[in-house]
Amino acid sequence: AIFRTQKGPSEDGIGTLVATILETIRAHKLPQDVWAWDSKKEFLSDYLGRLQRLCKGDADADEDAKSHKTVLASIERQAMLANQGARFEARNKHGGHFSLRLEVYARFSSPMRELIGCFS
Repeated sequence: AIFRTQKGPSEDGIGTLVATILETIRAHKLPQDVWAWDSKKEFLSDYLGRLQRLCKGDADADEDAKSHKTVLASIERQAMLANQGARFEARNKHGGHFSLRLEVYARFSSPMRELIGCFS
């Protein structure tokens, strides 16, 4: 079997992400109790989902709503950069897929596409 696994971000990566989020919310004068992420108390996916629900309620009502969506997009991009890429491995030695929070992860795709993915 071949597993597609993804390790979580390194401790340095998490620290950098938290610092970037704090600086972003300070720059946009957003309430820290709403927008900040505590990596010890909340999964990254839960944090991003919470912000998505917050911004979804904003819709396109005003300039603040547009600004919130821009901040959310920036935070989501920084979170993607903090994560390590998924890899194909013969053993599930990293404990599954970090971003999806799954111990075992499978997907079905074209064999040719997967073959190219193994070498890229």
